[in-house]
Amino acid sequence: MKNRDVERYVSRGGGIILLLLLMIFFSGCASKPQSRIKEAEKLYRLGNYQNSRTIYLRIAEDYPKSRQAPEAYYWAGVISYFNLKEPKKALDYFHKTLTDYPASEFALSAHGHLAEMYEKEFNEPRLAIGEYQKLIEETPGHANEEEYRYKIGEVYFNQGDIDQSKTEWEELVKKFPGGKWTDHASFQIAMIPVIRGKYDEGLKALEAFMKQFPQSSFLLEAGYEKGVCLEEMDKYEEALAAYNAILTNYPNRAVVEARIKKVEEKRKKAPRV
Repeated sequence: MKNRDVERYVSRGGGIILLLLLMIFFSGCASKPQSRIKEAEKLYRLGNYQNSRTIYLRIAEDYPKSRQAPEAYYWAGVISYFNLKEPKKALDYFHKTLTDYPASEFALSAHGHLAEMYEKEFNEPRLAIGEYQKLIEETPGHANEEEYRYKIGEVYFNQGDIDQSKTEWEELVKKFPGGKWTDHASFQIAMIPVIRGKYDEGLKALEAFMKQFPQSSFLLEAGYEKGVCLEEMDKYEEALAAYNAILTNYPNRAVVEARIKKVEEKRKKAPRV
């Protein structure tokens, strides 16, 4: 073999070796954050939340351009909020997930946790509503829109803005007449006059709800509230009938039994017609 051929062979072989070395190097770089993710997951399963979070944060800080970085910040937020009860830190990590990786697969879940935290931990209802609205806008195909609209109504209701909560729920029912959350919203709408002490109006609304949604998970609660309305209207026989109709299946039987006893006492004291 001539010297020129040897040089060409060595040059070609060296290039191949260099390429292989680079492939091994980058493969190792890519696998390292993934192996650290598995380490953090294992610690989490063992209940070692503090160290699990520490590893997640190191992944995010050491490999900010890796595909595991948004996952790491997100899980650091989850651990801080649910396991370590540190909502302020959780807030920071969820925000980091959204600001640094807005297109990641963890962005929508981060918005959801922020909405819950703003309402329940920080008493910031407007910010909570803003997060739910972002979820509506950013979820592909507006999936779960009715759930988020229902929760917006809940935020208003919990803040005492009953009129606005009613408006939100009515729009939900109108837009999703056969949706999964329609009975939820319809029950809450029916309950508003009851809450306001308008028992005649509430009774009609509850009866309409029970007729329209006979399979609803709120049916027993609607039957209970129907009894309350009748009791408050001094229609004791009908109230007893309503309470007895739900007595067997109602989750808290003692509550219904107490109501029945109370109505029976009222009926004895009531003037006979």
